[in-house]
Amino acid sequence: MLQRKNFLILILTVLLPAAAIFSQKERSHQNTKFKALLLTSDSLSGIDPPAAISIAKEGRQLAVAFRDQQQEAIFNRQLGKLLYAEAEYDSALAYLTAALAYFESAAADSNQAETLHLFELSYKNLGEYALAMDYGYRALRIWEKLDDKRGIGSAYAKLSDELYYQGRFEEAVSYCRRAIALHQPLNNLEGLAEAHQYLGENLLVLEQFDEALENLNIAIKYRTTLKSPPTLLGSLYNSRGNLFKHMKRLDDALADYQFCLTLYEPIQFKGGISATKANISDILMRKGNYQDALQFRLEAIEIMEETNSSRNLPESFWRLSQIYESLDQHPLALDAYKQFFNIYDSLLSVQKDRAMSELQTEYETARKENIIKLQEQELTKKNAIQYFSIGVVVLLGIILALTYNSYRAKRKANTLLTEAAKRDAEKAQEIEKAYKQLQSTQAQLLHSEKMASLGQLTAGIAHEIKNPLNFVNNFAEVTAEMVGELKALLNKQTAETSPNAAGTAEDLFADIAQNCQLIAHHGKRADSIIRSMMQHSRGGKGVRELTKINPFVEEYLQLTYHGKRAQDAGFNVKLTSEYDPEVGELNIVPQEMGRVLLNLISNACDAAAEHARQSVADFMPEVAVSTEKTADHIKIRVSDNGSGIPADIQAKIFEPFFTTKPTGKGTGLGLSLSYDIVTEGHGGALEIETTGDSGTTFLVSLPYKKETS
Repeated sequence: MLQRKNFLILILTVLLPAAAIFSQKERSHQNTKFKALLLTSDSLSGIDPPAAISIAKEGRQLAVAFRDQQQEAIFNRQLGKLLYAEAEYDSALAYLTAALAYFESAAADSNQAETLHLFELSYKNLGEYALAMDYGYRALRIWEKLDDKRGIGSAYAKLSDELYYQGRFEEAVSYCRRAIALHQPLNNLEGLAEAHQYLGENLLVLEQFDEALENLNIAIKYRTTLKSPPTLLGSLYNSRGNLFKHMKRLDDALADYQFCLTLYEPIQFKGGISATKANISDILMRKGNYQDALQFRLEAIEIMEETNSSRNLPESFWRLSQIYESLDQHPLALDAYKQFFNIYDSLLSVQKDRAMSELQTEYETARKENIIKLQEQELTKKNAIQYFSIGVVVLLGIILALTYNSYRAKRKANTLLTEAAKRDAEKAQEIEKAYKQLQSTQAQLLHSEKMASLGQLTAGIAHEIKNPLNFVNNFAEVTAEMVGELKALLNKQTAETSPNAAGTAEDLFADIAQNCQLIAHHGKRADSIIRSMMQHSRGGKGVRELTKINPFVEEYLQLTYHGKRAQDAGFNVKLTSEYDPEVGELNIVPQEMGRVLLNLISNACDAAAEHARQSVADFMPEVAVSTEKTADHIKIRVSDNGSGIPADIQAKIFEPFFTTKPTGKGTGLGLSLSYDIVTEGHGGALEIETTGDSGTTFLVSLPYKKETS
């Protein structure tokens, strides 16, 4: 028996270390595979973005399968970076949110800072510059805490770019110089290239052309040495071309723009191609080559329309009308001007909607802060009452203890107790009365503050927008009058052949040119004021793609669930899915339908979890997702076993700003936006199925065309 026991001990002594070594080798193999996938995804990002995204998703799925939260967060950040580059900002921000939640919980400072920079870049491209700078300053504080000079310099450079888009050029120049001072001792060519480029672009706007050219040339030298991707190098040549254009060195500008095309066209970087062709058209116009300018302008407009790049379309149609006018093709010039006006008018409508959205957000934030203050004051008052009550109880105990001394002392104590109780009751009534008056006063102050804040915001916006628009209107009227005078003067010159009239006409032309510059300046200022108010900007309509529906729905189901888990470690909901294998593919806009699924699944998770918190201990919250193919529709169902939606508010559920969530938990825009995407964007239907307290089901029906033989 003893020999058998010793044999078993010997076996365990040999096997346990071997198992540990095997586990360590397996872990090392997994890490090697993760690194290979991440490196491959990075290398393909500038060559084949869809392939890079696919590989990053493969890495994320592998991390989930191995339950490796750190690697899952790293691939979430990689997907956020790749989707940001593809302008799919909603999906990018969802992945980045999940990544940041893990890095914060793990106290991974450098990973936090890098993820915050990606938030900063995303919100900058959405035009939400204040929010972008908030993320940029958060990243800067982390780099300063780590005393990472490279990270601090990079943060300064990125913040300078947000200042540039807000018209704060002097501040941007100061940040760029700080970045250069930090990168120079480290010989950090990547950081120096970025900082010198931003410095050159800001100096260009400040009309310090010689120093701007010097900095852009330095940035080009560093980018060439680093063999940077074509998109980064092309951006630099585009900036230098813009500088040459302002310096009236048109041949040099044209050469830089043409070199940009040689960089962009092999990788099909359509955003860069369209902007570069528009710039080439502008140079050819200035050189009087209107026929070639027309060809490049039409090609640029075609790419902008193909990629839904609406930001530069109004200017392109305006330039197109000028080209047609110069070629004496007046009907086409009129058509181009009409298209310019229609697009510009639609952009103003979008900006108006975004401004109203910002007002709503500001109002909700102010209301939430005031509610928190009111709750803190109420808690303080309750504590005061509680301490007072404890004091009364202690006093009564002392009085009762003293009554046992003697019969006479007891009678006297009873008398004192009665009097004390009467005084306490009177004081309690006074306190209750004062407390009710305080509540009433606080409610009135809260209402007054909310209305005053809303009024000040509205008045400020109206005042700021009115001033530049008055400049535009006034100079437009003056220019019109000058044109009338010019016509009369030309008529007079024709009749009298007066040399003095010709000189006066030349002066009027100069005044008209100056007025047009002022009109353009103040028009851009009005656009900047409206743009700076945006907080919930979204891009234009996406491109429809043939998408496999079942994997697409599963991806957003898992993304939403892990996002909830990342925000709340105690969050737990049972997920069930049932996918019809006949569903196949459907032509949809992935980023828009992804937004719909994120909203519906997130709402279902919240409803089920809230019902679990209010129910008995053995209740299991559940969210179910299924797909089904019918005769002419593909249907997606999202169900939960929550409390359901009462019948009296079901009719309002898709209205903007209507929400059943507690104050501060929702904006009331998610379902309204989802309804518009499904019905107007995809020609489908979004319906609700709920019966009392038995849960809720949202049904998305998307039409599809049958294949004909």
